[in-house]
Amino acid sequence: MSTLSHIEGCGDYIKVHICDGKMLVVHDTIKRFLGNLPNGTLMRIHRSWVINVSRIEFIEGNMVHIGKTSIPVSPAYRQELLDRLG
Repeated sequence: MSTLSHIEGCGDYIKVHICDGKMLVVHDTIKRFLGNLPNGTLMRIHRSWVINVSRIEFIEGNMVHIGKTSIPVSPAYRQELLDRLG
Protein backbone atom coordinates (compact mmCIF):
# COMPACT_ATOMS: atom_id res chain seq x y z
CA MET A 1 0.00 0.00 0.00
CA SER A 2 1.29 3.46 -0.90
CA THR A 3 1.90 6.05 1.76
CA LEU A 4 0.86 9.67 1.61
CA SER A 5 3.86 11.98 1.25
CA HIS A 6 2.35 15.47 1.35
CA ILE A 7 -0.72 17.50 0.45
CA GLU A 8 -0.72 20.73 -1.50
CA GLY A 9 -3.67 23.09 -1.26
CA CYS A 10 -4.94 24.73 -4.45
CA GLY A 11 -8.05 26.69 -3.52
CA ASP A 12 -11.02 24.34 -3.37
CA TYR A 13 -8.85 21.44 -4.53
CA ILE A 14 -5.98 19.57 -2.97
CA LYS A 15 -3.20 17.59 -4.58
CA VAL A 16 -2.51 14.44 -2.59
CA HIS A 17 1.02 13.26 -3.34
CA ILE A 18 1.76 9.58 -2.78
CA CYS A 19 5.29 8.29 -2.06
CA ASP A 20 5.38 6.19 -5.24
CA GLY A 21 5.18 9.38 -7.31
CA LYS A 22 1.45 9.31 -8.01
CA MET A 23 -0.78 12.30 -7.35
CA LEU A 24 -4.52 12.56 -6.82
CA VAL A 25 -6.49 15.77 -7.25
CA VAL A 26 -9.44 15.96 -4.88
CA HIS A 27 -12.22 18.55 -4.72
CA ASP A 28 -11.79 19.47 -1.05
CA THR A 29 -9.99 21.97 1.15
CA ILE A 30 -7.05 21.16 3.40
CA LYS A 31 -9.04 22.09 6.50
CA ARG A 32 -11.97 19.86 5.62
CA PHE A 33 -9.72 17.00 4.49
CA LEU A 34 -7.68 17.04 7.72
CA GLY A 35 -10.88 17.21 9.78
CA ASN A 36 -11.88 13.81 8.39
CA LEU A 37 -8.62 12.09 9.30
CA PRO A 38 -7.50 10.72 12.66
CA ASN A 39 -4.55 12.42 14.37
CA GLY A 40 -1.37 10.81 13.22
CA THR A 41 1.70 11.62 11.22
CA LEU A 42 0.14 14.39 9.10
CA MET A 43 0.95 17.95 10.09
CA ARG A 44 0.12 21.29 8.57
CA ILE A 45 3.29 23.35 8.12
CA HIS A 46 1.98 26.12 5.89
CA ARG A 47 -1.35 27.55 4.83
CA SER A 48 -1.14 25.49 1.63
CA TRP A 49 0.91 22.48 2.72
CA VAL A 50 0.50 19.40 4.91
CA ILE A 51 3.25 16.82 5.27
CA ASN A 52 3.66 13.28 6.51
CA VAL A 53 6.19 13.96 9.28
CA SER A 54 7.65 10.46 8.97
CA ARG A 55 8.69 11.25 5.35
CA ILE A 56 10.88 14.29 6.17
CA GLU A 57 14.40 13.70 4.87
CA PHE A 58 15.87 16.95 6.20
CA ILE A 59 15.05 20.54 7.09
CA GLU A 60 17.11 23.38 5.68
CA GLY A 61 16.25 26.88 6.83
CA ASN A 62 12.50 27.29 6.34
CA MET A 63 12.19 24.38 3.90
CA VAL A 64 11.28 20.75 4.55
CA HIS A 65 12.61 18.26 2.02
CA ILE A 66 10.63 15.16 1.16
CA GLY A 67 12.13 13.28 -1.76
CA LYS A 68 12.77 15.78 -4.54
CA THR A 69 10.16 18.19 -3.19
CA SER A 70 11.03 21.27 -1.13
CA ILE A 71 8.12 22.52 0.95
CA PRO A 72 8.04 25.90 2.74
CA VAL A 73 7.46 26.06 6.48
CA SER A 74 5.44 29.07 7.59
CA PRO A 75 6.75 30.98 10.63
CA ALA A 76 3.37 30.32 12.28
CA TYR A 77 3.95 26.54 12.14
CA ARG A 78 7.76 26.35 12.48
CA GLN A 79 7.99 26.04 16.27
CA GLU A 80 5.24 23.41 16.39
CA LEU A 81 7.13 21.38 13.77
CA LEU A 82 10.43 21.66 15.64
CA ASP A 83 8.72 20.69 18.93
CA ARG A 84 7.11 17.68 17.30
CA LEU A 85 10.44 16.51 15.85
CA GLY A 86 12.05 16.91 19.27
